[in-house]
Amino acid sequence: MRTDEMNEARELGFLGGKLDNPVTVKFNDLTDESIEGVANASDMTKADWIREACIEKLLVERRKFNRMRKVWGHPKETRDARGCHENTESNLEH
Repeated sequence: MRTDEMNEARELGFLGGKLDNPVTVKFNDLTDESIEGVANASDMTKADWIREACIEKLLVERRKFNRMRKVWGHPKETRDARGCHENTESNLEH
């Protein structure tokens, strides 16, 4: 993760704090071996590598959401954004 991404993740609360939410993830053998190899090459544990990959994906999704929010407005809840791509009169008002 780049320094600017780490700073962004820290500001958003994705880094730091107590890690108290264990998750079990199942991979096939090839995926598991590949993750372990990449993690070892990066001098990280497999858990740290997976955690960092998840945080990077969260940052990407957050940026996409923010771009779409600029295009479609600021929905109060997710359900307000449903069907915003349809050309209905109620959706054009938002």
